[in-house]
Formats: sequence, structure tokens, C-alpha cells
Amino acid sequence: GGGEGRWDFREWVNHSPQKADFLSGVVEGLRRAAPKEVEAALRLCADFKLTNAVPQIEPLLGHTNPAIRGTALSTLEQLKVPLRAEPLLSFLNSATHLQRLQAL
Repeated sequence: GGGEGRWDFREWVNHSPQKADFLSGVVEGLRRAAPKEVEAALRLCADFKLTNAVPQIEPLLGHTNPAIRGTALSTLEQLKVPLRAEPLLSFLNSATHLQRLQAL
């Protein structure tokens, strides 16, 4: 799908009386075991600019799943969060060229 569907969804949530419940559910999703759920929660954190979720996102930079590590890094970049060097060290040794570039 294009960006339009996501925009409509964001607008709907932003005007919803349950917005706070939804956004706290997104942050809870960062603690899920299923990688797809965690990745979806990370993307929603970026979409909704949930800078309050940064303390839950930063530890995911060390996740065992490389896709989650990459999505966490992208999310923090989109949130314009200054990152400490330590969590990024694992990315410098990544097998993925893009992740090495992101870490730099």
C-alpha cells in the first residue's frame, strides 16, 4: 500500500477518544515476543513520533533478531534521538552493509 492508507490511519487515531490507550498499546507492543509485532510497534512509534518510547526502543538495538535491530535503529533515527555509541557498536560489525552505514 501507499502512504495514503497509513496517513488516514494516523488521522483516525489522532482524532480518536481512545488515542492514549492505542499509543500505550503500541509501546506495550515493543515487549512482545513475536518479531513481526515488535517491528510493527517500532514503525508505529516512528509514525506517531512517540519519543516517550525511546527508553523501550534503545534496548532493542541489542536484540538477537537483526530485523528488529535494524527497525529499532531506523525508528530512533526518525525520532531524531541522539544515540550513545555503545549500542551502535554491534551494527559496525553487521553483515548488512546498510546497517553498518546507518551506525556510522
